[in-house]
Amino acid sequence: MKEPSGKNKILFVDDVAMVHETHKRALRHRADDWDMAFEVSALSALDSISKSRPDVAVVDLMMPEMNGVQLAAAIRDRSPGTQCIMLTGSTDFDAAVALINDGNVFRFYVKPCPAARLEAGIEDALAAGRQRTAIDQPTGGAETAALDAMNVGVLALDSDRKLLFTNRIGGQVLSTKDGLFLDPVGALRATRAGDSEALNAALEDLLASGVPQGLTVERPGTGAPLHIVATQTDIQSDRVFLFLRDPASFGRIPPATIATVFSLTNAEARLVSALAAGLDLDDAASDCGVTKSTARSYLKQVFAKTGASRQAELVARVLNAIVVA
Repeated sequence: MKEPSGKNKILFVDDVAMVHETHKRALRHRADDWDMAFEVSALSALDSISKSRPDVAVVDLMMPEMNGVQLAAAIRDRSPGTQCIMLTGSTDFDAAVALINDGNVFRFYVKPCPAARLEAGIEDALAAGRQRTAIDQPTGGAETAALDAMNVGVLALDSDRKLLFTNRIGGQVLSTKDGLFLDPVGALRATRAGDSEALNAALEDLLASGVPQGLTVERPGTGAPLHIVATQTDIQSDRVFLFLRDPASFGRIPPATIATVFSLTNAEARLVSALAAGLDLDDAASDCGVTKSTARSYLKQVFAKTGASRQAELVARVLNAIVVA
């Protein structure tokens, strides 16, 4: 939980005061970013946590009154949003793995831990906390229920491409980090650099023109692409919405549906269905059993009927119109 100043709250818990002095010296350059507190007792730390709810707690494993494992469990109960980092002089890595697998500890470091490594670990924990908050953050009541009822992923982004909220499926997509993920500052990125560039370009085009944009990002883990439609509900706002559709899960949009919505012929609708499934024009022509020349002719007619001028814009309009089909 950030302070009014905008600083992240970091709590250090160790029964050895000298360790705290070391951390204070090594991390004093982060004073503008972090509000750092230091406790020499696990019990006093729990009292502090109940009131302040830090973003990250750096905890010593071996302490009197309550060891680090017990403290991490108590922290989870009192402040579920706090990420725990464990420090210990022990080299029992089996115990370390057990701590992490138990879900109470974000990361484990053996003392003495280099300051740069601990600092990087805290930043990673902050990023993980931001991602979890973004994925879990409710939008409230009926709106949340409506978003979760959709069979596509929904992501809302601000002008800096940072995630504002998501529905259940969108959260599941982000949690896999396969195709899309949140970077350390909470901005949306694609797994492949080229896809990230395409995503940024699509969002810039959307904000400049107000015209929905469509694109496909690769998912190395599953091998199946993810189709994305970027759109706005209010052109006066910089907030954008991304609709994520997995063709492997939902199959193609039925040509009959496309024909009805856009007043297309059956042949035109079949071509558009193939294009919306991610095929390029040549492959879509083959898929529909027509020549490339015929497919280009169909596409020209579709452009005239839908008002689209580019294939990506056409796919975006189709997916946007039938996003819950």
